[in-house]
Formats: sequence, C-alpha cells, structure tokens
Amino acid sequence: GDEVTVTTDWPALVAQLQDAELVIGHNIMGFDCPALAQRHGLRIQPLAASGRLFDTLLAARYLDPPQAKQHGRDFNRRYDLDSLAKKYIGPDAAKGTSLATLATKYKNYDAIPTDPDDPDEERAADAKLYRDYLRQDVTLTTQIYRALAKEVAAHPTAPAYLKREHRVAAIATQISINGFRVDREVLDGRLARNEEIRVESLERLRDEFGIPLDGKGKEGGEMVKSPLATR
Repeated sequence: GDEVTVTTDWPALVAQLQDAELVIGHNIMGFDCPALAQRHGLRIQPLAASGRLFDTLLAARYLDPPQAKQHGRDFNRRYDLDSLAKKYIGPDAAKGTSLATLATKYKNYDAIPTDPDDPDEERAADAKLYRDYLRQDVTLTTQIYRALAKEVAAHPTAPAYLKREHRVAAIATQISINGFRVDREVLDGRLARNEEIRVESLERLRDEFGIPLDGKGKEGGEMVKSPLATR
C-alpha cells in the first residue's frame, strides 16, 4: 500500500524481498542488498537474474553518466537522493532533514535510538525523527524510481544494460561473501616476472630509442617508476 513500514524483523523483511515482484532502492547494490545477504541470508542472485532489482543510483548514472575524471564529494552529491529528487521530481523535492545532527549527538549513526517507545522521552523523540527520516527516504526513492523507470523504458539500451549491471553487482557481492583463495607462490612468481619484463622493456626503450630512464636524461641515474611520464 501507500504506508511505509519501519521494521527490524529481518527474517520477515528478507522473505518479503525474496518474493517481491520488484525491489527498489537507492544504492541497494552497493549497500542494502549486500548487507542483507551477508547478515540475514537474502539471495540476491535470483532477484538479479530475473530482473527484479532496480537500483536508482545505477539507473541515474547510466542515463546521465559522469565524465571520466569526475570524482570526490561533488561527484557523489550529484547522484545522492537530494540531487536526484530535485532533478526528477522538482526543485522543491528534497529531504529537508539530515541525520548528521543525530549522529553527532549519539557519536555515530548506528547509535541513534530506534525505539519510539523508549522510556527516555528525548531518546523516544529522536527515534521518531529517525523513523520519519527513513520513511521520507522510501517515499523519495519511490518517486525517483517512477521517473527513472519511464526514461529507462524509452532508452534503446538501458533496459538490457541495467539488468546486466545488477547481475554483475550481485555476483560481486557473492564473491565478497564467499571469499576466494590465492596461490601466493604462483602469484608472487608472476609479479616478479612482470617486473622483469617491465625492466627489460624500459631498457630496450633506452637502448634503441634513447628514452632517459632516470627522468633527467643523465647517465647512471636511478631508474624512475614511470620514465614516460617525466619531463
């Protein structure tokens, strides 16, 4: 329905997600789904394989991709819920509430009270603020999804590409949960051989083409890590 439910009943939540027709969220492939998979047994693979996951962050980045060298705080803000709400819903659509104050008050985000029936009135009031914030997130995400879904459906490559992206993210999550083994002896041998090839190649560049390997063009200088990037 239209009412947003806040719960800490993880088995019930996971069961509902597992059978859902569609699971929507912002950055769910980067945080929510991996967390629920690792801690509470959510099986992401069948959801991703059947196209029942829609991460609004993945979709927004595909429809409006960042430039190659964009990074940092401003880059991340471009795709946060506030920015996407203003872009896809309207200039006045934004959270309006921040958890930063509560996190500072309680020393960390995971320490913010969650029980609105806490006997301590101040903690109960803060728990209510927290829950209101969470409901607001869900409402905004739903509205953003509706706008993005229309653009994705009208896009020539987005539907197939995003389904693949969700599957790739689900596989990466599974790898991080399962872990993997490395043959250190073979790996160390390959790294050593790579270094030998690198040195041989640089010496060839010096001997046949006159590339200075010490970065200053002087004989006998110490070889720099990246001679081709020097002046």
